[in-house]
Amino acid sequence: MKRAPRLLPLASAVALSCTPVAAQAGEKEDILAAAHAAFAPYMDEAAATVPDWELPIYSRGTAALIARWAKGLSPDEVEDLNGFGWFCQCQDFDAAHFRVTLDTRYKPGASQATVAAQVNVGWDETALPNRLAMVREDGGWRIDDLFSESFPQGLKAALHKAVAEHAGR
Repeated sequence: MKRAPRLLPLASAVALSCTPVAAQAGEKEDILAAAHAAFAPYMDEAAATVPDWELPIYSRGTAALIARWAKGLSPDEVEDLNGFGWFCQCQDFDAAHFRVTLDTRYKPGASQATVAAQVNVGWDETALPNRLAMVREDGGWRIDDLFSESFPQGLKAALHKAVAEHAGR
């Protein structure tokens, strides 16, 4: 009879240890889905109706910074930041052959994550590396910054620089 009380704590411990695993699996999928949303328009030209900076995928802070930058854009000139696709680092791509491979790094329950992306624009076998800094906001995952060959210091640093240049005009 003394063994019966031990089963309840053991059963509870097993149930509790399984719960985080299920939550972690969903969390990883949510992070990857949010990152994939940045690349999805490149895989379906019909879906590519707005430039990368107008996609609803950014954190509140990054979206506000993008809005400040966009406010200073000249309608007559193309600048460094609006002359190419941010996530493909390209002006042209082949939607039929565009591929992206995503891998995430995060601690379960954390509010930040990193996603490594290998991007192939579809012309050959060359893959360009990107790194997305993700944050959890309002129960979902958003892109807070983008690091790539085009943005070695990050997209946010490039936006801050462009906003300062706009102010100096």
